[in-house]
Amino acid sequence: MTFVYKNYPLVEIHPWATHAAVDANCLAAQNNDAYWDFADYIHANQREVSNEKTPAARVDALDKMTMLQGQKHNVDTVKLQSCLKAQDEGAVKASMSEADAIGVSATPTMFINGEKIDGAVPAADIRAALDRALRDAGQPVPDHAPGTQGQVSK
Repeated sequence: MTFVYKNYPLVEIHPWATHAAVDANCLAAQNNDAYWDFADYIHANQREVSNEKTPAARVDALDKMTMLQGQKHNVDTVKLQSCLKAQDEGAVKASMSEADAIGVSATPTMFINGEKIDGAVPAADIRAALDRALRDAGQPVPDHAPGTQGQVSK
């Protein structure tokens, strides 16, 4: 099974989202765990950024959060600072264009064996789609322990 993650920042809702995506990619260039921890943190704490009074303060807050994740994961801080300063949006913009071309209009959007799942859906729906994909591929479908139907782990 292949898993591909693409950027699709919702800039209409969060004008700072492209900057956050670039920051996340700067972390990913050195440490995947730092990327995912940063992504989880930003998704769970959007107000921490949005409540900053100016766009410059939002960017500063994002960069500080990124540097903290970098330090937590022992990345090369000089390289990270250089990447943050460059703010190369090329990969993020390419990802957004690709998503637009295939009809993505929400986050998250998932394609599981061609089945499109838009927006936040119950974990059980995702698990069911993954189980169908495994069956279609002739792979064993895991038994799901009682009480875990709504839980998805990383």
